[in-house]
Amino acid sequence: MTNKELCWLAGLLEGEGCFLLATSRALGRLYLHPRIDLAMTDKDIVVKVATLFGGSFRLQKYSITKQRGYKPVWKTSSYSSKAAALMLSLYPLLGKRRRKKINEILKEWQRTRSRPWGKRNQGKVKT
Repeated sequence: MTNKELCWLAGLLEGEGCFLLATSRALGRLYLHPRIDLAMTDKDIVVKVATLFGGSFRLQKYSITKQRGYKPVWKTSSYSSKAAALMLSLYPLLGKRRRKKINEILKEWQRTRSRPWGKRNQGKVKT
């Protein structure tokens, strides 16, 4: 990704993106992982971001959107190590609130990375 693309992406995600610590399940265990989401009605922009993420995009299915005649919403995401690396690259280009959120996400992900949640610890990661 070029510096120009990174700056463009930072501006877009600052206003339209979502940085979060998502969960996934495998073999009865709950895992945490960083995720960056973008959802909007401008398909061309979502396609461009999906390309920068190195991933795919999809049509978000909202029944209320279809019922009321709104434009379709397109979505793309970046997950796990890829998202963490991108968060670190975007970090200096983002505002204070987003940087704080990224710090929280990456700190918790590092803390829980090798310890999945499971039945034994009742859904809580022990430190």
